[in-house]
Amino acid sequence: MTPEQLPGASTPHDKPGVFIMTQFTRFVGIDVSKAYLDLHCLPDGLELRVPNSRAGVGLLLQRIGVLEGVAFGCEATGGYEDCLLIVLGEAGMAAYCLHPSDVRSHSRLTGRRAKTDRLDAIAIARALQVAVATRKPAIRSTTMSAIKELTTLRRRLIAGLSELKSHEARMGDADAASIIGVLMDQHIKAIKTLEAHIRSAIARNPAQAQTARRIASMPGAGPVLTAELIGSMPELGTLSSRQAASLTGVAPHPRQSGNSSRSGKCQGGRAGIRRVLYMASLSVIRCAKHPLAAFYQRLRANGKPFKLAIVALMRKLIVTLNAMIKNQTDWQPNIQT
Repeated sequence: MTPEQLPGASTPHDKPGVFIMTQFTRFVGIDVSKAYLDLHCLPDGLELRVPNSRAGVGLLLQRIGVLEGVAFGCEATGGYEDCLLIVLGEAGMAAYCLHPSDVRSHSRLTGRRAKTDRLDAIAIARALQVAVATRKPAIRSTTMSAIKELTTLRRRLIAGLSELKSHEARMGDADAASIIGVLMDQHIKAIKTLEAHIRSAIARNPAQAQTARRIASMPGAGPVLTAELIGSMPELGTLSSRQAASLTGVAPHPRQSGNSSRSGKCQGGRAGIRRVLYMASLSVIRCAKHPLAAFYQRLRANGKPFKLAIVALMRKLIVTLNAMIKNQTDWQPNIQT
């Protein structure tokens, strides 16, 4: 039985993450490992272990039975959860990817500190019951997963290339310098190959190609930022301005206690997105003719420090891009965010 044939499937393959169900009566916590998926369902207590594969997820859905009103949840594991989220999205199921620290905090709050795969699945199911009230289902597709993997590898190679350049500047031995030169050439060639694969992966998916074209219509939004947003922030366009800024880690959170009231502090968020937004913001600052450069210069003229001004600019960029995708419009200097 394929995902689209499963009971309750309501989302076509090219539109994962569009869900009709808004009320849930069953909560399926899934502990993800490289080889297995351990499941616990509330409130009926169903438990199951299946292989972490498309066939395993299909078996999981069959064993759940009636899929109406069911919410699925797992923890972010660095990529092992991708197959689960992709198949659930293709089947039209609401799947939530929770931060491990949130699940552990919920477990500690309820006095549960033991940790096994089975207990982790129970903890995820209990945390899921709370999370569905404020969280959005994860949006994951094969294309998004591939782009995310390619961009992650590109970041690692860029970091490695930077380290090699630093070593090269300190090398006095000719043989060592020659080997470093070869390694740098290999890194550069691999980075160019990865960038070609990223462009190809985006072009093969019409929806992602449209999103990429829309992001690129903003001055200063280059291919690196475009790929990072598509691969690592698929929620873009479904969020409010505050949610988009918070998810990126550029929204200041208030800090007040008793008579003490300190300035808001940006924390959390997706570091990869934040890094490329920072580089895009530097490009905006260097280009005096950029429509958003005046925004940054106005903050600086009002006495705001560089760090505060550039974070405000980063927030302006991500909020504007979110509005563009949500409203299905290209870049406009006066776009409402």
